[in-house]
Amino acid sequence: MFYSKISQAILIAITFCTSSLNAQGVGEWLTNQLNQSYMESITKSTCVEKSRVSLKGSCGMNEECVKTLGGVTGDCIAMAQGELALFCESFDRWRKTACLRNEMDGRSCLFFEITQSSSCKSTVRR
Repeated sequence: MFYSKISQAILIAITFCTSSLNAQGVGEWLTNQLNQSYMESITKSTCVEKSRVSLKGSCGMNEECVKTLGGVTGDCIAMAQGELALFCESFDRWRKTACLRNEMDGRSCLFFEITQSSSCKSTVRR
């Protein structure tokens, strides 16, 4: 869960360049939130929403930031509050619906598909 100085600098720059909030008041990831204590204090859904807002902001245009955001999102889902299996079921429905309705661009849909496959692989029913 340690991010390189460059990755942190990119996220810091993006945080200062954008200050968007979604309807629920969840904003982009902030540098002081990139720690285990914070991630354990929020829900898995909040992790995803923070990443979605970050992707809609300047981070979506920066390849290095998107890679870092993938690690942040995966770490957060692993540590955040809530049962993983229940989260993964609702995450799958949310992702598919949002992508089918064009509520996210193709890059964001792919980002969350990869996030889901890596974060939820242990919950797949055979």
